[in-house]
Amino acid sequence: MAKAIFLLVAALAITAVSAGNGRTLLQQKTVTQTAQATPALSTLVAALTKTGLADVLNDPNLVATVFAPTNDAFVALEKSLGYTQEQLLNSAILKPTLLYHVVPKVAAQSSSLTDNQVLATDLPGQSLTVYLKPSGVVISGVQTAANVTQANIVASKAIVHVVDTVLLPAQYALNGAPAPAPAMMGAMAPSAMG
Repeated sequence: MAKAIFLLVAALAITAVSAGNGRTLLQQKTVTQTAQATPALSTLVAALTKTGLADVLNDPNLVATVFAPTNDAFVALEKSLGYTQEQLLNSAILKPTLLYHVVPKVAAQSSSLTDNQVLATDLPGQSLTVYLKPSGVVISGVQTAANVTQANIVASKAIVHVVDTVLLPAQYALNGAPAPAPAMMGAMAPSAMG
């Protein structure tokens, strides 16, 4: 299954574009376009669209490392928080959580990551830590850790790594602690990306 997702994402990350002179150029897709072309990332696409971050990640000049949670990762988060998908997509935690998955100004291939490396995210004051394990790359947040299941997906000037867990920022409860009540999107504070 993981190989199938990787091959699909890799094949869809490049688009043929006419050069206008009878030649065809290959153009890499943006982060948003790559996610849209990947069925296993449809919940991420819905979340990015709901928060307005789809437009930000659709910039072909964006230089960033993006950790993209799968649909299964979002289902697990919904269960942990006691939310429905609709509640999660309308919650105040959604945009900060998505920003926590973006490392700005660096497109890091997995080969450039180092053990115990700290990555500043687009969520102000929040970082992630990289752990290199025999089983692969693990990205650790304050409350959750995610395995990189598909690495090094080129999306224009950005790099996408598909992960199996939604990384939840420090300010949101998880694992049996009371979750914040679902709140409407308008109640969120502005963020670095939007």
